[in-house]
Amino acid sequence: MAPDSYRILKRNLSLARRVLARGSVGLWLLRALCLALAILFLSTAVVLAIGSESSFTPVLGVLAVFGIPILVIAAVVYALLRLPSLERIAVMADRLVPGRKNALISSLQLGERIDELSTFYSGAVMEAVVREGAALSETLQSRELTPVRKLRSWSAGLVVCAAALAGLLIFVPGAFEPSFSSLVQSPFAERVSLSVEPGNVEIESGEDVPVTVSVSRSLSEPRLRVSSDSRPPLYLDMERSGKSGVFEALIEGVEFTTEYAAELGRVESPAFTISVRTPPQISEFVIAYKYPDYTGIERRVVGTVVGDVFALKGTAVWLEVTFTRQVSSADLLFDDGTTVSMQPRSEKSLSAGLTLRREGTYQVSAEDRVGKRHLSPPYSVHYQEDLDPFLKVVSPLPEADLPEDMELPLEVICADDYGLSTLNIHYYVNPNEVRTEEITSFEDRTREIALTHYWDLGPLQLLPGEIVTYFLEVFDNDAVSGPKSTRTPLMTVRFPTLAELYADMEEQHGERIVKLEEILEEAELLRTELETVRRELKQESQVSWERKKQMEGLWTAYDRMAESLDDVNYTLEESVGQLESYDPMSWELAEKILEVRKLLEELQSPELKSAIQRLQEALANLDIPEMEAALADYSISQEELLKGLDRAIELLKQIRFDEKLQAALEEAANLAEAEAEIDRQLDEKDADLLDAANRQECVGKSLEQLKKQLDELRQEASEAGEEELSEMLQEMSRSVGEGGLLDMVSQSMVMMRTERTPALRRLVRNIESGLRQLADDMARAQACSASGRLADVTEKVRRAMHELLSLSKAQEELAMCTGREPAQDLAVRQHTIHEGTSVVADRLLDISKETFFMTHQTAAQLGLTLREMEEALRNFENKRVGLGVESSRVAYQGLNNVLKSLLVAEQSMCGAQGGMGIGQGLRRMRSLSGLQRSINRTTETLYSSLDRQGRLSHSEEEVLGRLAAQQEMVRKGMEEVSRALGERRDILGRLEEIIEEMRQVETHMEARQLDEDTVRRQHRIMSRLLDAQKSIQQRDYTGKRYSRPGRDFPERESPPELSRELLGEAERVKLDILRERTVNYPEAYRELVEQYLRALSEGSEK
Repeated sequence: MAPDSYRILKRNLSLARRVLARGSVGLWLLRALCLALAILFLSTAVVLAIGSESSFTPVLGVLAVFGIPILVIAAVVYALLRLPSLERIAVMADRLVPGRKNALISSLQLGERIDELSTFYSGAVMEAVVREGAALSETLQSRELTPVRKLRSWSAGLVVCAAALAGLLIFVPGAFEPSFSSLVQSPFAERVSLSVEPGNVEIESGEDVPVTVSVSRSLSEPRLRVSSDSRPPLYLDMERSGKSGVFEALIEGVEFTTEYAAELGRVESPAFTISVRTPPQISEFVIAYKYPDYTGIERRVVGTVVGDVFALKGTAVWLEVTFTRQVSSADLLFDDGTTVSMQPRSEKSLSAGLTLRREGTYQVSAEDRVGKRHLSPPYSVHYQEDLDPFLKVVSPLPEADLPEDMELPLEVICADDYGLSTLNIHYYVNPNEVRTEEITSFEDRTREIALTHYWDLGPLQLLPGEIVTYFLEVFDNDAVSGPKSTRTPLMTVRFPTLAELYADMEEQHGERIVKLEEILEEAELLRTELETVRRELKQESQVSWERKKQMEGLWTAYDRMAESLDDVNYTLEESVGQLESYDPMSWELAEKILEVRKLLEELQSPELKSAIQRLQEALANLDIPEMEAALADYSISQEELLKGLDRAIELLKQIRFDEKLQAALEEAANLAEAEAEIDRQLDEKDADLLDAANRQECVGKSLEQLKKQLDELRQEASEAGEEELSEMLQEMSRSVGEGGLLDMVSQSMVMMRTERTPALRRLVRNIESGLRQLADDMARAQACSASGRLADVTEKVRRAMHELLSLSKAQEELAMCTGREPAQDLAVRQHTIHEGTSVVADRLLDISKETFFMTHQTAAQLGLTLREMEEALRNFENKRVGLGVESSRVAYQGLNNVLKSLLVAEQSMCGAQGGMGIGQGLRRMRSLSGLQRSINRTTETLYSSLDRQGRLSHSEEEVLGRLAAQQEMVRKGMEEVSRALGERRDILGRLEEIIEEMRQVETHMEARQLDEDTVRRQHRIMSRLLDAQKSIQQRDYTGKRYSRPGRDFPERESPPELSRELLGEAERVKLDILRERTVNYPEAYRELVEQYLRALSEGSEK
């Protein structure tokens, strides 16, 4: 039994062992599969991340392909090797049987050793235990020995790993398959080979290199590694071509030696070299500039890496080019197709020459040793023009009046970038007769100069009112393009009309009168202060500091008055100079002005200066008696000063009135000439009526001003008591006013703006006639006024002479007394004579304010005579009869001297009242000269319009007939002058010859004959008329005028460089542009500098 029970037990335990073995193998197999899936998932993910061609991919592939099967086998073997024994199974089964501790293991062990233990233990007991164990094994549930929980956990892990792998397949299917394939196949894959073309290659710089890579087997694209020098390599992705396993890439713009290789995973092709064949490069330009000789600029050589050429036009340029390598030949290729061959200078250098005549670009074409041509970048050729010269007239203004010395100072600034040659002046009175004179030729390469040229217009023999139009032109020294010039705008210098001259002088005299009145007021205040000082000084025993300062103020005030008188005297001298230059016929007026000037000079008498000097010495010595004596003399001289100033003021007022009247007369004459010019304009066939109307409007405005002048003159004449002159001026004003010339001018303007009719011509001639009549009436009124005023003054002088003669006889009787009469009686007689002389002196002082024929010496002599009478009176009153008689004799001699002076003045006044004056005759001649010049110009115009047969048209013959009538009027005017001058007409030239020439011209014109002889005669008439007017200065006026003290004038020199403030902004910029040409700016910057300066110029003009 026992063996059977043991076998049953053993069989049941063996069955449990097999069940446990299957469970253990299954558990380890699950573990192995779970780990294998995890390995597969991680390997695939790594390959996906690092790429299938990574060197790490085969490692992962081996791990996945071989590791997973080994892992599974190892797990099964490991599970089988670790199967428990039957004893272990019995122990494990005992744990499953509750309440039967170790029953199975005991039964198994007893059954196995039952024979051995039978001696020690009961056989039956042991068999019973075995049977019990066998029975218990029958109830054993073998499946309970299986680790079900572990199987379930690892089954769940296996599901998770499978899901992760499935998720990778689902979410990245495109990458999963190749990665998985690479992973699986990499252990069994053959080695990849890369074939690269073109391999080593040589190219031109900048070329593109296409690269082709053939891959023997690959599931991905190779890449191209490109490297040069020490720079980091550049990786290019390659693209599949149309062929299988062929990939392409392009290496662009290779300029340096470059290495490249293809890479595919761990596989890398050999490195190949792209060699760059370097073309010959320009390493340096050497440019030599030889500027034109006229510039004076030295030869200049520039080394540069840029071949731009920039210099003055006409510059010879030598261009040397150096290359980085040897070249066979080279040419300069210009953009206009011109080619200049370069000559070799060394292995790497070539040169060529050119002259800057045009702008453009050029390229250097070089041929290397293999015969290949290489072109350089284009370089510019730019030349700089020689700029126009700069010319600025600083003075005078564009419209100026001719100075009195007939010389117009021209202050000029000239400048050029490289040099000036000549400065010319072009001028004309008649636009058909333009003259040119060279002012100066400049020294070689004079670039800038400021000069003053005194232009003498005397030879032009201008008449008042004539205008000289001129402009200046300066040339530079450009020897390449030819001298360039710059001209100033048209400028004018005008010979002032006499009306303007007299109006200007009248205004100046008004200012002088105001100045003298201020001096007179100051002198009167000084006299009052002087009397106060004299009175207070008698009560002082010593000179105080305050008194000393007060007396010093006396001569300070005198110095101030003397300076003011000198200023007035200087302006009077200038006025005389103007009259000499502009109106030589006005010598009477010049004499009056010089007389006032002489009077003002004599006011600063030696006695007054001596009294001041004595006063200064006495004050320095604190000598009161001497001071009193000096103050007494100073007081006397001060009285003479006051009287002289009062007379000078009144005489200037008279001159001012005469000038105002003369200005009105000249204005009337000018308006008559203007109206005659309008009449001649209307004579023309195609006369511009609108222009004539505008000119007539100007005449009307001037006529209105003339009427105002006449009204003012009438008022002044009435206030001066010249009623006859006032009435004549009033009548003239009426002839101009309503119903007179002004209405006629307005009517003619209306007619001119409508149409030309015969009535218009008659009206214009009537206006001209009326204006000439007005001028003649004013001349007669002027002569009448002067004559009447002179006659009245002459009569007053005669009465004064008669009274002085009686007083002289009484003074003679007193001087001849023997001293037997009582001193008191002599004093009474001297007092009576003194009183009578004082009355006459006051009267003569008033007369002297009305005439220029009484000199200041007469008044001074009369003042000395009165002081001698006063001295004689004091001596008689003090019973010093002898001294009184002596002073009476001196007073008697003084009265006789005064009588002689008055007699000379009376004779001069009588001589001035008869016949036509020289001045009046010359004024008449001047008016006739203006008309003659107008006739000559019209005649020349007609002569130039003669046809080939020497004939005039019908309308031109009518004009010639009117010229004949005008010539007749001039001739009759000259005959009137000749008759009026009588025997004195020789001083005006041979008037008879002039009159005869006029008569012959008049005859030819009346016969409608016009030839060269007629024109020549007219020129001769005009020349003689001008010579006759000039002769007055040599024959009459020169002998009559007062001499004036000479003044030293400095030599005329060119002024220093004029201030830039005299130039406008645009002119300063232009001058700077010319100056900067001489500065050695780099050529690259010179044009920028000029552009900047020009931009400044344009901005200032805007």
